[in-house]
Amino acid sequence: MVFKPATFHELPPTIEVENPTQAMLETAVADALGSDSALDATGVSVVARGATITLSGSVLTDEEVVRAIEVASRIDGVKRVDNRLSAQSPNLAWRGELN
Repeated sequence: MVFKPATFHELPPTIEVENPTQAMLETAVADALGSDSALDATGVSVVARGATITLSGSVLTDEEVVRAIEVASRIDGVKRVDNRLSAQSPNLAWRGELN
């Protein structure tokens, strides 16, 4: 039996990614947030819709909320950042871990 490479009208198949720009934008923002030493982004979710990035979840301080918005805004392709992040009180975070 002889197997031929898969083709479509004599052309090799192409693999398409659904919403490649949005997926790449989400990845770029998430990578930038994760590598920023000024914030802990483990509780942050990143969703792209067109050129708008939505940040949701929680960070420890108000300063980290501002920093996350700044970092996301600097990524090429981001036109708008929709902030849905909340800041937790450091005291409440410690209480939750100790109980």
